[in-house]
Amino acid sequence: MIFEKQEYQVKCIDNIITLLKNFDFKRQDNLKECLKEFYKSTFLPMQNISDKLNLDILMETGTGKTFTYLNLIFELHRQFKQNKFIIFVPRKAILESVKQNIELTKIYFYSEYQKYLKAYYYSDGKSQSAIINHYINNKDELSVLVLTNSAIDKKTNLLNQQNESLFKSLSEFKSVFENIMDLKPISIIDEPHLLKGKAFNEYFSKINSLYFRFGATFPKEKDYELSNMIYCLDSISAFKEYLVKQVKVHTLGVNTNNIFLKEYKNKKAIFTYTLNGIEREETIKL
Repeated sequence: MIFEKQEYQVKCIDNIITLLKNFDFKRQDNLKECLKEFYKSTFLPMQNISDKLNLDILMETGTGKTFTYLNLIFELHRQFKQNKFIIFVPRKAILESVKQNIELTKIYFYSEYQKYLKAYYYSDGKSQSAIINHYINNKDELSVLVLTNSAIDKKTNLLNQQNESLFKSLSEFKSVFENIMDLKPISIIDEPHLLKGKAFNEYFSKINSLYFRFGATFPKEKDYELSNMIYCLDSISAFKEYLVKQVKVHTLGVNTNNIFLKEYKNKKAIFTYTLNGIEREETIKL
């Protein structure tokens, strides 16, 4: 299968790499400063900075989010020697889609980076053993662990329990998930509006390391709202660049009110919206 990077995907990753040039991956205590410096030279429709370790990427469905964040994993490894990643998804069906994408892009990314990304998927005790023996114990391996939120959101989950027969090579009195946390993996959250539950975030927050949220929709709740934006390919810009077949309205932030399709005729779409209290209009030729 032939893959071709799109300009907007390259721009997204370039933004991330530029911002992280001065990020302290060991201490992880200067993301705010990195964001402030980045915003001085880069315009984004939202520039609110949170105290969390997230970087948010707003990308419409159908524009290659999965390909973009898989590409990001390879770039973070090449640029910053980061080896361990986790992808969190809200549903088994999305996990299977990510799994398929990893397999389909394997040869392409090897041709680009001369590296294979080893992927691990949790489903049962057998897969847990592979996670322990390879993902955790082989710290030099470039690898990603793909999980649904239900894998960690309960105390009774296998990953949160100690199992003496599996723990010969792990730190004493720690669960599998606690050993994963010790690696300080970089996390990627796919579809963040579906991963805002209290149970999931109680355990996810314990990882306490840099994470990226890729989505077309973000939660409205203050604790999980869009923040630390690093790239924006919203409905209007994606539609304008012919990347999606129809517009799905997304409100960028508190300064932008709802976008409405005012008129469509003669291959022109006219949108109205309010930005900073001023009514605006934009015409997109199709």
